[in-house]
Amino acid sequence: AVQAPLSLFFATPVGPHPVDSALIQTAATGAGAQLTSRWPMPFARRAELRLKNEGSRPVRVLFTVASEAAPGLSGEIAQARVGYFHATYRRENPTTSGQDYTILQVGGLGNLVGVSMRLAGPTSRWYLEGDERIRVDGSSTPVIYGTGTEDHFGGGWYFNRGPFSLPFHGAPGHTVSGGQDVTSVYRWFVTDSVPFRNGIVYSIEHGGQNDATCDYESVAFWYGVAASAMALTDEFRPADTADRSTHGWQATGTAEHKVVVSSYEGTLDCSNFQDAGLYQSGRSTFVLNLDPANRGVVLRRRLDQGAGAQIATVRVDGQPAGVWANLEKNTDHRFADSDFLLPAFLTQGRSRVEIEIEPVGIWTSFLYQAYSLVAPSPGPAHPRASGGENHSAGRAWPQVGL
Repeated sequence: AVQAPLSLFFATPVGPHPVDSALIQTAATGAGAQLTSRWPMPFARRAELRLKNEGSRPVRVLFTVASEAAPGLSGEIAQARVGYFHATYRRENPTTSGQDYTILQVGGLGNLVGVSMRLAGPTSRWYLEGDERIRVDGSSTPVIYGTGTEDHFGGGWYFNRGPFSLPFHGAPGHTVSGGQDVTSVYRWFVTDSVPFRNGIVYSIEHGGQNDATCDYESVAFWYGVAASAMALTDEFRPADTADRSTHGWQATGTAEHKVVVSSYEGTLDCSNFQDAGLYQSGRSTFVLNLDPANRGVVLRRRLDQGAGAQIATVRVDGQPAGVWANLEKNTDHRFADSDFLLPAFLTQGRSRVEIEIEPVGIWTSFLYQAYSLVAPSPGPAHPRASGGENHSAGRAWPQVGL
């Protein structure tokens, strides 16, 4: 579950340097350094801690482990109510031109709670122009799309005020070595964790257009289990005549068929593809299949955000479900995925529901997908997370212990 260099796990890869955060502390001592981790690490039966010295000199290590009994924890883990702690390490040297550096890519159910990185790039520090992008649950549109690397880690202006360490974010180390600018950064998503039901892709650009040649390494901190909490139970393409018949599609007002060649924004912005959709101005209804044991349904729609703001009232079997609003406009990367949660009281126990969409103005739709939210059933081990160096395949680690 944890496989990471000690210095990067403790957010001190440029140094050692002082770190005084809520979850990690690093302080120099007369004999070396004192490293403290306060990440909770639940386990069901047993935990094993190993420290491997990959250097040529012996190292003297003293350690203390604090633990406490938690009655019922093993049952909570078995029911996927509590996830195992993971620290996933990656490195790319050099980074790949035109592609994001991937911090974490993993399937399953969990929460992203932190990241520690060592960033090495041009001494101009313009590599810090790179934005972070986070996609979850198979969506092609980022749920988080940042504005710059130093912004992501709570700084600004290329960290021009020098190193700092705060409870939940920091850039505690900086040096210039071997013709490269080297910066250490961390961020703990304690108050704003990123949940995922069946997977996450967390990446960051190196330079404004992935055009800086860098040496990046990272440790992603997350809790998770090898389970999915959502299942695709139906798909509907409104522009397809046969699909409209199968799903009982009916509409009032105008419905224009259009073919668009474009891309998604974010990590997929260089991958143009063609798709056909409907641009409608009136009410429409269609039927979708569900898992009757659902705990609610995520209704995902592919839309053309080049058409501008799109707002509609949604009903399930005639009952109000809320307002679906997409207010962005992007004429360069026109495709976007948008998720709308249908609450359990409208869907639970039903194998089919009629969806009604009543827009105000234009409404675009290329694909609807129904994801039934289901009770997770964890397996014996977690799917592989991207890890290792230079795009290595990674490892599947036992999910009991550390």
